[in-house]
Amino acid sequence: MSTTLALATGARTRDLVGARIGRSAALLNPTPAQQPVAVIGRGRLASGIAERLLDHDFEVRVWNRSPTRARRLAVLGARVTSTPAEAASGAGALLLCASGSEDLRAALHGPGGVLAEDTVHGVLVCMSAVSPQEVKALALMTDAVVDVGVLGTANQARAGRLQLYTGGRWKEVREIARILDPLAHRVKHVGPLGAGTLVKLLSSVWHEVGVQLIAELSALGGAAGLSQSVVAEALRETDVGEPVLASEAVWQDHKRVRTASAVSPLAAAVAEADRSDLPLPLVRRASQTAAPSAGS
Repeated sequence: MSTTLALATGARTRDLVGARIGRSAALLNPTPAQQPVAVIGRGRLASGIAERLLDHDFEVRVWNRSPTRARRLAVLGARVTSTPAEAASGAGALLLCASGSEDLRAALHGPGGVLAEDTVHGVLVCMSAVSPQEVKALALMTDAVVDVGVLGTANQARAGRLQLYTGGRWKEVREIARILDPLAHRVKHVGPLGAGTLVKLLSSVWHEVGVQLIAELSALGGAAGLSQSVVAEALRETDVGEPVLASEAVWQDHKRVRTASAVSPLAAAVAEADRSDLPLPLVRRASQTAAPSAGS
């Protein structure tokens, strides 16, 4: 039986471990929210997250490889640092928004890396596009880790409209509640460390398989003389077509769509299936189909 924490704040609420928690949830343990927040990542999502936190009066330190994004964040009030370790030093929470495994390793272990200089003193929040197993390995390197599966775009981050799924111990999830709250219209705790990243992986696989399928159906319809608009109209009427049809990549030519489709979510899903001894024939076939074109 879950425990409900009733906090009257007048703000919209969140699902966290079966409880609905408002904006004052972090008052249960306010220390990380009172300390600076470090945002490390070179992509648009990291910039969108940093901008949103600045809008909500957080003290934000950023490390971003893009000089243009770094300058913009500095103008908005962020402290731009020269290394990930400098951003992390003294931060109550460190939001890692790496675009993949190599980026994550560089941010953690590269020159000036967070763990290379032992600068994690708050909660390490992994919001990166990596596998659940890579997230679980972080717990061997530092004590307080939460993973967050992020569904949404940089613009949705700026508007506070992300969907966030957290994994990890409730103690750390509770500590960063006030930091995550402004970023999303929904924050839900879904299980132990790695669970949030797994939710993101499932969503990514759903999208990638959908892009492949819709692109192939578009090519089949086009070969018979049907226009893309007719194909789109027919697929949009299905229960599953509308979300994937929102992707601009779908309406590129068939070969380019397959090349553009990210292989990593499919490969990661196959690896997770192998660990759980699950067949997943459709995911495996999609991964095999996408892999040859990704290197062409």
